[in-house]
Amino acid sequence: MSAVSAVQAAWHDKQNCTGSIAARPCKQRKDGAPTVPEREAKTQKAGPPAHHQGSSGQPMKRILILFCALVVLTATGGCFKRPAVRLENSGSSVIVHIETLGEYPTTVRHIRLKDASSGKVIFELLTESGTPQIYSFRLSVGENSTHVADPEHGSYRVAEPSGKDTFSLQPGVRYRLTIWGNGRPSSETDLKF
Repeated sequence: MSAVSAVQAAWHDKQNCTGSIAARPCKQRKDGAPTVPEREAKTQKAGPPAHHQGSSGQPMKRILILFCALVVLTATGGCFKRPAVRLENSGSSVIVHIETLGEYPTTVRHIRLKDASSGKVIFELLTESGTPQIYSFRLSVGENSTHVADPEHGSYRVAEPSGKDTFSLQPGVRYRLTIWGNGRPSSETDLKF
């Protein structure tokens, strides 16, 4: 007999040893505690059974569809967003703020200023190259440079007034300012000096 077999045989002969414990559970325990199948039966909850992800995978499909919709909305969000325009009156001038979150430059691809009553375009800038981004620009009564908007990236070309370096704004006249950002919708605001 080997040494291991001898030790195992010695342990099985003694009472209250692990070797004396029965390998199968008793049908009725002496201490009155429930057996394993009875405990499992008591822990079942009342109500309809929980949905398990079987072969149908319906909950997973819904999560996937919601995730894809969120990605699409996030990606196209910039295409439908209007640039936020805030006017700051400063005496005989107006500062046009276009900052994103109040501190970041905003992509502006087109700026147009026209006389609100006649519809005549007084000043217009179009993107010439790159992606022009600006914080703000100032418009004043009297002569204004056509280079009022100094972009961080890219450049603009002056569409109106054609061939001139300045345009003039009059006091008491209502003007309509239209600004196009990176997407299609534009922001319009009226200003008066």
